[in-house]
Amino acid sequence: MNLVFTIFLGICIILLILTIIGLLKPAVVEILHSIKIKAKSAELFPNLTDFEKFVTWSPWTDVDPSMKMNFSGQKGKIDHRYEWKGNKKVGEGWMQIRGIKANEHLEIELEFGRRNISQIGFSVFAEGEEKLVTWFLSTELGQNPLSRLMGPIMKKYILHDFDKGLNKRKTLLNS
Repeated sequence: MNLVFTIFLGICIILLILTIIGLLKPAVVEILHSIKIKAKSAELFPNLTDFEKFVTWSPWTDVDPSMKMNFSGQKGKIDHRYEWKGNKKVGEGWMQIRGIKANEHLEIELEFGRRNISQIGFSVFAEGEEKLVTWFLSTELGQNPLSRLMGPIMKKYILHDFDKGLNKRKTLLNS
């Protein structure tokens, strides 16, 4: 009985420590990843604001090439929408344009897997003949300590995907 109680107490202490650590983590995850691309804004920006073009370089399209995709609204305009449903790795969700500053900034709402709505988008800054393209994401993790503990892990994977996607975009534009 003493051993069972000791194990139970140990598990409770570990859970308490993880809960405290989780509550100390930020409730919001913000991710930024940038790359320099040699392209004219007129070539680059439409590839960001048209979801049918976005899926050609999206890092997630390769994960499930047979996912179901639906596009609605006017390409490159507010309310242009992309919905997908794929395998377990890709899941399901939607993205919808909420704000555009031509050739400079794009704001998108994202719902992935029926979670909260995240804010994502792109900023483009001219640096000579090159453009600094930044892909950003901001998502609320809420008060759940487990969700907050997952934030740094989520950030690592999303940064990898952002890098993969932006590099593919660069390769397609420069070929």
